[in-house]
Amino acid sequence: MDFWLSIFLILLSIVAGYILIKLLKTPKNIFLNILLGYIMVVAVNMMFGERVIPYDWLSLIMTTLTGVFGAIVLIVMNGVSYIF
Repeated sequence: MDFWLSIFLILLSIVAGYILIKLLKTPKNIFLNILLGYIMVVAVNMMFGERVIPYDWLSLIMTTLTGVFGAIVLIVMNGVSYIF
């Protein structure tokens, strides 16, 4: 992945994480959101039988900071990268 794209995604994750913290407000909801994000990433990898979404530092940071939203962004971005 390109360096500037990685920086952009990290900044996007931080902003989205801040917005989600303001929306969810309780630690229980935030933890549940992060857990569901990880479950989504693992489920997509298990459904397709290969590592569609790599378990690298960028995907872990995005999923940790943004939860389900970050997992959806990772799934869409990896789907777009297979098309092009």
